[in-house]
Amino acid sequence: MADDEQEESDAGNDDSEVTSDQIVDGIIDYIKKVDKSVAEVFKVIDLNSDKRISGPELQTWLKEVGIADLAPPDVMMTLGLIDENKDGYISLSELRSAVGEKASALGLLLEAVEDIVDSAVEGAKELVEDAKRVWDTEQSLLAAAFPNLPWLADKRVNRGIIVFSLVGGLLYLYNAFIGLARTAPGAPRDHSLDLTAMLIPGYDYGGHNSALAPHFDPLSFLVFVGLGALLFFAQYSTPPMDGGGATAPPAAASEDTSEEE
Repeated sequence: MADDEQEESDAGNDDSEVTSDQIVDGIIDYIKKVDKSVAEVFKVIDLNSDKRISGPELQTWLKEVGIADLAPPDVMMTLGLIDENKDGYISLSELRSAVGEKASALGLLLEAVEDIVDSAVEGAKELVEDAKRVWDTEQSLLAAAFPNLPWLADKRVNRGIIVFSLVGGLLYLYNAFIGLARTAPGAPRDHSLDLTAMLIPGYDYGGHNSALAPHFDPLSFLVFVGLGALLFFAQYSTPPMDGGGATAPPAAASEDTSEEE
């Protein structure tokens, strides 16, 4: 009887001695078995989907995967081995840090791919949202800079400026690097039109207004910079923050009322 009690006590002690390394090894084994990333394993442990793992959630998962069946105090002690900021929970970043380079090659690959895809998707969403705001804006930086020109606040005018700037900029780049001109009929278009030579007398290349691409002339580059500036000022302006002058009249009215009293 005493031996049985001693065995039970030893079993309890074994459970209480579970270290963070054993927990990490259990997570890695799980990753190898189901071919999932750390983030996906985190979602499995995070039962209430609040993006953090609590003591009871860790206790349930450790028991389910057969790592250990711990009492609540031992669970919190084990959780504290991974909980870097000591807030009583395990975050995804903390779990990733604990797993680190011990994860399987497949798990690390899945994790890296997941991070890249997530970053790309978020970046694409932000880019699309910004582009839509610019395309639909009626209050561009250009319109804000020239309030006496109300036609600049027209959405169609701003869209025209955007299209003109983009097309002009792309034409410049194509002309500079590939070429729009050719030296003779049937010859390949491999010469860049030189705007400086076309507009300034004496600035030419043996009677030609073009040079073999890639070629950059100062006047064309200035036009390109101007188109870039025009495109920049076609973006939406930041709305003015409420406050300041907006709250002044009520305050003044309040002072007048107090004086009358």
